[in-house]
Amino acid sequence: MTDTINVGNVVKLRSGGPDMTVSKLKNGMVECKWFDGKKLQTANLNEKLLEIGNDGSLLDELNVFVDKFDLVFNIDWEFTQACIENPNHLIEGTFIHPGVSDEDNNWWNRGSFLHSWRNLLDCMKRLEVLDKELEKRL
Repeated sequence: MTDTINVGNVVKLRSGGPDMTVSKLKNGMVECKWFDGKKLQTANLNEKLLEIGNDGSLLDELNVFVDKFDLVFNIDWEFTQACIENPNHLIEGTFIHPGVSDEDNNWWNRGSFLHSWRNLLDCMKRLEVLDKELEKRL
């Protein structure tokens, strides 16, 4: 890890997931806190599993999205293809809007992909660079 994690940093699991705030550090373990809906969650995680979160800039969000896209549609392609082809895995929603309660269930990379997709859209809306007609469709 090139950046040092400090108390107060926003971090994420390298595999994706929510933004978490570092509250304590001890012997390579990092206490992280985040909200899951309205409920405060706490976890003690090995620092090697974490990376310092991005600052929400468009460039950062684009890089995270491209990384997650590559995980789903390149690195995990065999698993992705099996999920798409197996009729038992079909849902009533779409890939982007699956309409299920747990988007990460049995397919963590898709959940992190969807999270990065939504963060990218939010960033583009905030910066007012998302085409208005496209925004209506999304």
